[in-house]
Amino acid sequence: MKFRLFLATLLVFTSGFAQLKYAPEKPVLIIGIVVEQMRYDYITTYWDNFGENGFKRLIYEGTNCKNTKFNYLLTQSASGFASISSGTEPAVHGIVSDYWFDRLSDKYLYAVTDDNCKTVGSKSGEGKCSPAQMAVSTFADELKIASKGQSKSFAIALRDQAAVLLAGHSATGAFWLDNQSGKWITSSHYSDTLPSWVKTFNDKALTDFYLLKDWTTLVPMERYKSYFPDNNQYEEGFSKTLKTFPHAIPQYHKQASDFRTIRYTPYGNTLTTDFAIATILEEKLGTDEHTDFLTVSYSVNHYISDKFGPGSVELADVYLRLDLEIARILTLIDERFGKRDVVVYLTSNQGDGYAPGYLKSMNIPSGEFKQMSALALLKTYLKAVYGRGEWIKTYTDHQIYLNRSLIEESGISLVAMQTSISEFMVQFTGVATALGSESLKNNNFTQGIYEKFRNSYHQRRSGDIIINLEPGWVQITESSQHSSAYNYDTHVPLIWYGWKMKRKTISRAINVTDIAPTLSDFLNISFPNAASGNPIFELIEQ
Repeated sequence: MKFRLFLATLLVFTSGFAQLKYAPEKPVLIIGIVVEQMRYDYITTYWDNFGENGFKRLIYEGTNCKNTKFNYLLTQSASGFASISSGTEPAVHGIVSDYWFDRLSDKYLYAVTDDNCKTVGSKSGEGKCSPAQMAVSTFADELKIASKGQSKSFAIALRDQAAVLLAGHSATGAFWLDNQSGKWITSSHYSDTLPSWVKTFNDKALTDFYLLKDWTTLVPMERYKSYFPDNNQYEEGFSKTLKTFPHAIPQYHKQASDFRTIRYTPYGNTLTTDFAIATILEEKLGTDEHTDFLTVSYSVNHYISDKFGPGSVELADVYLRLDLEIARILTLIDERFGKRDVVVYLTSNQGDGYAPGYLKSMNIPSGEFKQMSALALLKTYLKAVYGRGEWIKTYTDHQIYLNRSLIEESGISLVAMQTSISEFMVQFTGVATALGSESLKNNNFTQGIYEKFRNSYHQRRSGDIIINLEPGWVQITESSQHSSAYNYDTHVPLIWYGWKMKRKTISRAINVTDIAPTLSDFLNISFPNAASGNPIFELIEQ
């Protein structure tokens, strides 16, 4: 009897001891989750409707860096992805926007277009992409270097710029969805052929399957009462008459010319998770002594916010369903590895702003800056001051590009013209600041809005004059707005989970550029070669 009691006590003790597993020296797998265009306050906005195993589990069991921001002016999607992966700002990594005007070729360039590459996995041209225009290394690149190529690294997203810029230059693979075929593709920059398992995955035709499903709310409509009405004046919707639930996705898809529809349904996120899980299993990530890295970017949130706006029932439903996708990933970690063997972090590439119409209804200063009207007046002004001529090449993303050849031929000072234009533009209501590139080159701004100007400015790619609007002001009226240095566009979530992370909250200011150096610090490897951020030392302090 005493022996049996002793044995039972011993079993309980050893079982409990086994559960107190110490974290390994380094994680076997790092998973980065990027929720595109996610404001920090979405966590609290949707909290009551979240389940227990997604966002709440990350918060309850992980470390929440609740004051994480981007520190540059033009918070565009592509710039955000590059800053997350490289640990530095657009001024250094060179991805100043989604598109920019190239003075040498006299045309617009997309951040990841590379005509030297070929599409792999489709007959379309949507795989002609690479990170060639990103001038720096990423954490994933440094991981490859440190492991002598033994560590695997992948990036997955519905859209190309997310996958490419998060993957970096030397990734094992980067995959995105081809809008023409609805299949996952890659670029010849990464591989000349698709892995056999990707071909098998594509053969399942899951994109077609998901596009057969109507989109109804996950929970009863009354649970969404704290958000905007389902039909509200601030959302664009699929069309003027297709703005409310239920959404007949098969009908919308029939009217479309390709598979782009999947981006505008929550099933696009489900498809992304399906492919991410397949990547972990088929590539056997985290199964040897070399730490592997996977980044998963959820693009649907970006597209739905642009169509329906913050506060919409559609965006709320997308977040509730995304909560389930995150739970799927955490469950896989439990089953395959164990929480202490894996690092998970969740962040976003940019925030999101409310439509000016809604802000006005709340008596908050806001408005619409009519840039084309302003440019027409500016051209008239320049002709009056400098004579006839096309002094302006183009305008894009708050930036004016001047005709430098004409200015030089006319013997006009570039600095003088930039100053003149800057002073003219700030006369318009809604324009807070306008700054010329020569001023940014010749001054070392280290704080305030001017530092954010500097961090966005790239000498070869940025415009001659960069314009900053007042808070709440946007260029055009859409359901969603971004590309500013204000909190609604810069403040994003950053949550760390697993490995040595404890449940805590870090309230001090953290820069998104701190993510990549922190990952390098975890593994005791070199930071990305131009990283300006610093490791978040509180994450694993004893």
